[in-house]
Amino acid sequence: MSVVTLGDLAAAVQELAPSRLAEPWDNVGLQVGDPAAPVRSVLTAVEVTPAVLEEAVARRVDGLVCHHPLLFEPLSSLSTESPIVRLALALHDHRIGLIVVHTNLDNSAHGPSAKLAEQLGLTNAVPFPVTSRERLLKLVVFVPQEALLPVRDVLAQAGAGVIGNYSHCSFRSAGTGTFLPLTGASPSVGRVGEIQETAEFRLEMVLPESASAAIVEALRANHPYEEIAYDLYGLDNAGPARGPGRVGTLADPEPLSAFADRVAVLLRPHPLRVVGARARLVRRVAVMAGSGGDTVTQAAEAGADVLVTGDTKHHQAALAAALELCLVDAGHHETEQSAPRTLAAHLRANFGAQLTVTVAERDRSPYAPT
Repeated sequence: MSVVTLGDLAAAVQELAPSRLAEPWDNVGLQVGDPAAPVRSVLTAVEVTPAVLEEAVARRVDGLVCHHPLLFEPLSSLSTESPIVRLALALHDHRIGLIVVHTNLDNSAHGPSAKLAEQLGLTNAVPFPVTSRERLLKLVVFVPQEALLPVRDVLAQAGAGVIGNYSHCSFRSAGTGTFLPLTGASPSVGRVGEIQETAEFRLEMVLPESASAAIVEALRANHPYEEIAYDLYGLDNAGPARGPGRVGTLADPEPLSAFADRVAVLLRPHPLRVVGARARLVRRVAVMAGSGGDTVTQAAEAGADVLVTGDTKHHQAALAAALELCLVDAGHHETEQSAPRTLAAHLRANFGAQLTVTVAERDRSPYAPT
């Protein structure tokens, strides 16, 4: 059994939430530790706090994977007068690596807003606000006739050929492929030194750039040829939208009071703050996990009846009321508490018995009662 390293953890996290999805101001990735250091156990949390550090030390973990960065900006000194420096040095002293997955997770399909939208029962939830779009590529590969459908299906399972609400989208055209196997080749068709002509199909499928490595790997593993002729083209087509929040629809409208009660049961905020008439029926819901007070106007423009978020300020609440947008402030930490569980599930799926992964029990909102 191979040894898992801190670098392996960072690479696995990249598969879930590539760093290119992070906002320019953010600081994600490996923040403390040696990429070559072996890792046998990991703790996941929203953020590194003294309590989380104590738990990590008590559990003797080798790595922490957190949603919030410990180091946001370059340090001007390593003076232990700074609580941030004290935490970073303590991680180093205890040989605990730190990997951060912040706005790259928020902007992915697995972020806390997407999870919260799912937990609240929203249907047809889409990114909000749209901050970018996935770059699309087109894969063209030449496949012998007998392997055409198996290869197409494998590529589709890996993420190619999705257009809107349709999967397995492809185009094929018949033709003749020619090749001359040279010395050292081991052709599946034909013989070394003889020109071979084979009935082939040109198979075309669109794919998201973020999935291109996995799709090409699937192609290599399932194409019958020793050497595969394929091309990847960049497209100008607008790909799927990305954004840190979600906006969707409840199956049935419900009074704001009942909706707010559901949020309170789900997230247990300290306290829950609500703007709007409690009897008002809400159906279209915007969700912005974390700090989303600055999306009040965008939520209203998206047709939302209510915005669920955290960290709202007085003037943002007043703006929501003026826009006749209901507001449920359930707290920053509380609306992002799914992130450690998402990260833990991903690491368990990737490493199995090689790695012990635990969600921190002492990871709590600073507003939570002690």
